[in-house]
Formats: sequence, structure tokens, C-alpha cells
Amino acid sequence: MAYVVAPPPSFRPRLLHPFTTSFRQRATASSAPEVKKASSTHLMILPEELMIKVLEMSHPKSVLACQLTCRVFRDVIATSASLRYKLSLYKYGMCDTPQNRLSKAEKLELLTAHGAAWENLDLAKAEDVGLLNGWGHPVAVSGNIIVFRTKHVDAVGPRQDLLVLRVPSRLRQIEGAHWVLNVPPEATSFCIDASQDLLIYMLDRAFHVCTLSTGAVHPLAVGPTGSFSPWNGIRAQLDNLCVCGDHVATGARIKYISVWNWKTGQQISDQISDVRFSSFDFLDEYHILYTMSSEDTLHVYDFRDSPPAQLPQGSSRQPRRFELLLPPIQRATTTRYIRVRRNAMPCARLVTLQVTTSPVERGQEQLEVHVPARVLLDFFAARGGATADVVPWLAWCDAVQMTPPRRLPYKVQSHMVSYGMRTVAPTPHWDEGVLCVDSYLPWRAGVPLPLVFPEELPNMEQVMSVLCEDGIVCYTTTPKPNPAFTKIAQAFWYTF
Repeated sequence: MAYVVAPPPSFRPRLLHPFTTSFRQRATASSAPEVKKASSTHLMILPEELMIKVLEMSHPKSVLACQLTCRVFRDVIATSASLRYKLSLYKYGMCDTPQNRLSKAEKLELLTAHGAAWENLDLAKAEDVGLLNGWGHPVAVSGNIIVFRTKHVDAVGPRQDLLVLRVPSRLRQIEGAHWVLNVPPEATSFCIDASQDLLIYMLDRAFHVCTLSTGAVHPLAVGPTGSFSPWNGIRAQLDNLCVCGDHVATGARIKYISVWNWKTGQQISDQISDVRFSSFDFLDEYHILYTMSSEDTLHVYDFRDSPPAQLPQGSSRQPRRFELLLPPIQRATTTRYIRVRRNAMPCARLVTLQVTTSPVERGQEQLEVHVPARVLLDFFAARGGATADVVPWLAWCDAVQMTPPRRLPYKVQSHMVSYGMRTVAPTPHWDEGVLCVDSYLPWRAGVPLPLVFPEELPNMEQVMSVLCEDGIVCYTTTPKPNPAFTKIAQAFWYTF
């Protein structure tokens, strides 16, 4: 997204100097010293094909800066399908996949139509999804795949099933589908990666790596059984799985975070130990973000580095501590919990923190903190010196959006409301029957996208939502005293 404040100095795009002469005049100049001087300084003396190659390897913000310098760069970028596609990915907060065989021009056309569909979200029509009725809350999201879970007892005994739902997309010509996977009743903490056909869950204190399409052992997993133990002497229950690329991370009783390679079974990092974190998630493929509710802070570290105990004070590789300025509370009688909401998109993602304070009158008080992941990564990479481990609130607050606090009754809530640079607004307009999706894309940061609910929908205040790549799934649940037995009563989606 476009930065509200300027990024650290080392990450500002370089503006190439404008030229008073055209590219053709430069190429045909007869003065040898003049050509030699230009060749050591400027990109414009290169052939157009090489200029495009260089710009393709540059950050989108640098490409945009070049586009504003002169007519030559503007024309080159405007006539190059690959550069226009690169800028459109940045504009719509998407990332490319090398497995796709479409040309850049075809991808650009689909991407533009997909972005326009999100922009006109108010024109989308709700479609009933009756197959979700009777299933439990969603447990994982990746791409356009959403996984729901249910537990029941049949003639054989206890049973646990996963409903894998592929959300259809007319624009991307993806057909909707669903299938059921049977997993052991004791399996917990599920995470998926649709791009790798990957399903990982915990069972008997071990990782089990399966394919999302069939539930069989994943062909890239370690060993014939596709399971390995991450125990490593930690005598605590492991849970809260999350996956990114080749790595899977798990936590143990809010004190340990370890990262493993799910393909080889090798432990990559055990940096965080004996730290009372609240929740955590991947910030990108090599960085972990975790929160500490007792200190109103969030922390970022690179799990490829050595443990902090082995690093000198002030090392640039130490975890960064980002201070949060939240409303004061009486901690003797009131608790505060900061949860990182899951975001299944591996890049160009929004970090959404749910801050819950309880008890308050008739329930709890909630607010949300929204910040682009790139802001945290830039501060992590750029800050140095003896105080490098602390980023004060005033240094990064201008890049943060904080929603107004609101009081809510105690209830089970969906924690998968963010995808890419979009998130479901925490304050729906129930009187108008509208739910807003906040967009933090570079071209319309902070602009809410209205979503109109069906008129016949009862209990609008009970609606929960899940964002995915090609739309949004909304559902209501049956009231149950035990959240573990809550079932979906009605579901509908908006797809493109």
C-alpha cells in the first residue's frame, strides 16, 4: 500500500533524473565523451528490452517513480504488458504464482477485472451455501480454499471430518467444489496452503503432513508416514500452527515458538523461549510476529538468525519491539488480550491485531489495529544502533489505522476476517443491513467497501465473515452454551 509516512531512508525509491533530450537523440549522439558519461550514470542509454528487464526486477514504487520522470519511461512502461502487470499486482495487493501458464497480457486482463469486482462490492449478489449448514466454524483459509470442521459420534465411535470448500470464481474460471476428509478425532490445530496442496495438523505431539486434496501423505513430506515430532524436550501442549512456504511454526503454552521445515523435519529456529507471548503468525516467509498483551507491544524477529542470547546487545538481528499506545486500563481488575488475526496471503498482506479488554459492562470492549506488514519489515531491516530493539510508538503510528473501541457481548467470533490488504470492518452498520470491507490497497487506502446483506436474513448482528481470494463467505450459527458444539445455521457468499 502507499505509505502514510515516508519509509526509512535506505528504502526510499531513487528518482532517476529527467532528461532534456530524447532517447533517440542520446542513442545517436556523436560525441564519444558524452556517451561515456551517460553510460556510467543513466538507464536510458540501454535498449528498450534491457530497460524493461531492469524495471521488472525493481520495486513497483521505483517503477512508478520512473514513470513520472520523463516521456521515454512513461511510454516504455505504458507499452510493456509485463510492467503494467507488475504495477497492477502492486495496485491490487496481489502476488503472482509461477505455476500459471497464462501470458502477462492475459493475467493483466483477469487481474484488472478481479480488482474492479472488489471495487464494486456493493453490486455483488448473495448466493445461499446450504452445504455449510451443520458444520462448525472455519479452521483454515488459503487462497480460495476454506476448511470447516465437525465432530460427531457414529456407530464406529468418535469421528472428526473436515469439509474442504473451494470458492468458485467466474472471472478466473474456477469451478466451485467441496470434499470431505476424515482425520483422527484427536487431531488439533489445522493449517493449510492451497498453493502446495498442503494440510498440516497436530496429533500425539507430532506434525502430520498430508495433501489437502485427498488427505494422503504429502509426497514432499519427510518419511513414509509424513509425520515427525517437534517435541525437542518441551513438555507442553503444542498448538497454534501456521505455515508459510517450506516452514511451519508452532507455539507451546504461550512460552515457546519454534519453526520447522515440514519437508525435511528439521528444526529451523527455537529463538523464542520462556516468553509470555499472546499470539503469533508469519509476517513473511522468514519473519515471525508475536504480541505481548502484558506490555502492549508486538515483536518481529528473523528466525534464520541466532538466538538473542548469542547476539551482542544492539545487534541488528535482535527482535524488534514495537510499542503500542492503547487506552489505559486497571490491570488489577481488567485484562487485555492482543490477538494476531490470521492472514493467509503470503505477500502484500495486512497485519490485523484484535485488542480485547474484559470485563466491561455487559461483555467486553474491542478495537482493531491495522498496519501493513511491509511497514514492520522496513523498520526491522533499517533501524540500527544500541536502541535498535525498540521502535517507539511515535516512529510508526502514522502508518497505523486504529478502529474506535466498541462494546460487544461475549460470543465466539471468527478470527479469519483478513486476506491480503483487505479486512472485514469490526463495526457493521446493522441498521442498514450493510457490512463493510476495509481496503488498504495503495490506490484506495482506508476506503470501506459496502456489502449489502439479504433482506430475509435474521439476526444480522450474529453474522460472522471469512475473507478469501475470490470473495467473502458469511454465516450465522445456532446458539449453543458450549462453543465447541456451535454449528452453522445459515451461510451465503459473494463471489466474482
